[in-house]
Amino acid sequence: MSDTFIDHAWYGPPAAMAAALAGQANVIGPLVLDGVAYATVRAPEPLPLPPGVLSMGPQLSRVLHGSWMGDAAPVPPEVTNFQAHTALRHAGLFDAAAAAVEAKAAAMEEAGDTLGAVTLREAWVKASFVRASPLIADLATVLKLTEQQLDDLFRAAAAVSV
Repeated sequence: MSDTFIDHAWYGPPAAMAAALAGQANVIGPLVLDGVAYATVRAPEPLPLPPGVLSMGPQLSRVLHGSWMGDAAPVPPEVTNFQAHTALRHAGLFDAAAAAVEAKAAAMEEAGDTLGAVTLREAWVKASFVRASPLIADLATVLKLTEQQLDDLFRAAAAVSV
């Protein structure tokens, strides 16, 4: 499998979008605004346009996913755990990220670093996420995120509030 991904930005009726996204592994969205669903599918190869959906331009896609072309908001150096987990869920990456953290913790335990494994698991559920941390770099590698995609995730996380 290739390490290069193509972003396919689609929009359309929610039912058509749900059908289009079924079985896709790397999905950002869908986001439904005024009855229209928007999503981006990251795939290693070009995908045909599914029935009932349309392709959107890169400007609209980036605006919907938290950054503006050429004028992106600054990347926050740190976000809360809640913000990070929420952004990962909205990007469809939470389960893969949680599995990567657990695999790393299990490897630490197997190597005899029980305290390190406990600390890592605790950090995953309690600590804030620092953009420059080694854990974030490791997760980005496992999730095959580019620097731009990781920055966009941090921007999206910073926008989360309750």
